[in-house]
Amino acid sequence: MDLREVGYDGRNWINLAQDRDRRRAYFSKVSTVPRWYTTFVIKPQKEVNGRQVGWPGKGSPLPINLLGKFAFKKPRTAPQSAVKEIIGLPIDSPDSMLYSSRKVRGLGIMKASWEAFLQHINVCNLLDSIDDPLLATTRNFAQEIRASIQHLGFPSEEQPNVRNIQKKLRNQQFEEWKKLNHRGKGVSHFSEWSKSNYWISTKKGLSTSQWTNAIKMNCNVIAKSGKFDVYEEVHCISSTGSTKRADIIAIDNSQKIGFIIDPTIRFEGAEFQPQEVDLEKKRHYEPCFPYLEEKYRIPVCRWEVIGLLFGNTGIFSDYSGSPVIAQ
Repeated sequence: MDLREVGYDGRNWINLAQDRDRRRAYFSKVSTVPRWYTTFVIKPQKEVNGRQVGWPGKGSPLPINLLGKFAFKKPRTAPQSAVKEIIGLPIDSPDSMLYSSRKVRGLGIMKASWEAFLQHINVCNLLDSIDDPLLATTRNFAQEIRASIQHLGFPSEEQPNVRNIQKKLRNQQFEEWKKLNHRGKGVSHFSEWSKSNYWISTKKGLSTSQWTNAIKMNCNVIAKSGKFDVYEEVHCISSTGSTKRADIIAIDNSQKIGFIIDPTIRFEGAEFQPQEVDLEKKRHYEPCFPYLEEKYRIPVCRWEVIGLLFGNTGIFSDYSGSPVIAQ
């Protein structure tokens, strides 16, 4: 068959070949779009209850006005609870710690309400870079990028660099973590030397339990024991300026009473050894009462030191008269 008979000359074939190359470039780039994202797109028409409406399918990104319906505007507690359960953290651990960067001792996990709009910006940037007039007439990618940036809480003039936007979002979570009254104490120091925080990612030199306990110490997670709030390995400063570390601090907030409990294991000796150990611990920790008063808002006169003696053969002195030991 002579191709000239169907009206195709050399120029037509050149144009057709160029159009084919553009289409190939388009589909090769579209194939790099995340698979989960391409499922949330709109096919032109589908009949529902007698009406022609848009319908999810493959081919182009989801319009920004529908994206918010699929994304979590207010993240549910189930993902956070599951992460805390897997790691072994208490349920009241701060969520902002989960989303903060690992460089500041956060866990740096994905947040769904961010990721939906971040991926939308990525896809729109990719499709906008394709020199295709059909795409330019069907979608306003620049407007959708600005709308996604605004959904993330930034001005529309923000540069659509997903990596930088994600970094700013994690910094916002770190700032929220620092503002917490109890679980944010000391957190501001984590950003001073990021190299000391690598263990949060690598767990180098730590067992799983040690790594979990270190995370608990980062956010000052409280262990509940009856009516007492219990803190372990608490740093204290005495009135003479020396630093000490209390093994256990138990606080009854309802009655504003605090206890410093220091268990000690020794060889059994004299008959009055338990009383001697108790007096020794009182002399050791009582100079720390002014510091603890300022830290926990409990008056100096409402603090008590209890020195517990455990014999090397397992003998435990009788402290049944103390309510905190009974708890």
